[in-house]
Amino acid sequence: MFDLRDGLVELMELEGVATVMTLFAIVAASLICAAIRFWRDVNSLYEYEGGHLYRLQIRKGKWVRTGRVLQVFLLIAAGLMAREARAACTDSSMINPINDIVWDCIFPISIAGIPLDFGEHPPDNERGGFFCECPGQGITGMGFQVSFWEPARMIDTVQDAWCFPGLGMSMSAGAGSGYVGGGSYQSTATRNIAFGHYHYYIMPVWAILDLFTDIPCLSDETSFDLAMVSEVRPDWHDDLTAAQYYPETSLMANPFTVLACMADAAAATVQRPIDALYWCMGAWGTTYPMTGHITAKDFVAANAGIAAKAMFVQARTALLPDRAVNYCGTTLLPIWNKSHWRIQQSDPVVDNRCHAIGHPGILWTSRKNPVGRGDNFSWVLFRKVNCCVVVY
Repeated sequence: MFDLRDGLVELMELEGVATVMTLFAIVAASLICAAIRFWRDVNSLYEYEGGHLYRLQIRKGKWVRTGRVLQVFLLIAAGLMAREARAACTDSSMINPINDIVWDCIFPISIAGIPLDFGEHPPDNERGGFFCECPGQGITGMGFQVSFWEPARMIDTVQDAWCFPGLGMSMSAGAGSGYVGGGSYQSTATRNIAFGHYHYYIMPVWAILDLFTDIPCLSDETSFDLAMVSEVRPDWHDDLTAAQYYPETSLMANPFTVLACMADAAAATVQRPIDALYWCMGAWGTTYPMTGHITAKDFVAANAGIAAKAMFVQARTALLPDRAVNYCGTTLLPIWNKSHWRIQQSDPVVDNRCHAIGHPGILWTSRKNPVGRGDNFSWVLFRKVNCCVVVY
């Protein structure tokens, strides 16, 4: 038989004490309102029967006013409790490689110097040739060049620690498991600071879909993998620790390097970031300090900036391979080439376009963070590929 007490305990464990108290407050307010209306209706039946009920009618008016005040108070309290009981990690669907990826972003494609371009995407200034040579491959190493954009990585930027919107799941690591402080967003008259954790995935979509696996440039990554979670990194949440790990941070903490980012922000407006200004992220800020803190007024753009900072951290730890530098193989660079990457939001809203690093949020972030989705994001990273297809 169903036990009401056990049911309430289970509900409190699943939804949280704040949610249960919110439900109780709403039910109590509704019952009080119904009781007051019933009291008013009963008195209205007898107010003309005798003078002895006239005093009760006046007293009833005081109770009505008191009940209404109590109802308003309970509703306000319910709203405050509901605010505290924010739905965490609400998305339960894994990324769909067919519908959640903007396939226009694989263009332009160039085969033996012949370009093929469709759809809307950031410009590509890469100029490929016809012939190429890769010593040690084949007999002579001669072949032709192919270039395209590959959906190769995915990053979650989350406000709830151990929430994986890209996988449609959450993990309960327990207290004391890593550096699991949740994300935040502080908005004041003088500054707007956001913080979020990131999860970095190796996501070879072509291999997952079993497409183009005969191209040599796509044969070295064949499996999906979760490569990094920032909850276990001691440097991601602490600016001082990150400065100790990356001592060049002190060189970047001056007004001249920050002012230089104005040029990159202007270039990112037309989606042509400047690779030489590697410490800049266009209109999203700077890569230093290399932590999850970022200054931005646009919360969606702030999360895009956190994803870009995560990319920069992964590059410093040799986990962001570049395939556009050497057409004979993958190159691990300690400093990223921003122009070789594009970013596309896939959760909570699937963006219909991809963007260059630092593209101003005012141009694309409208309606990209619906209410009630927990402020957790997923981003698909497109990587530029220059490849030599050896034929002999």
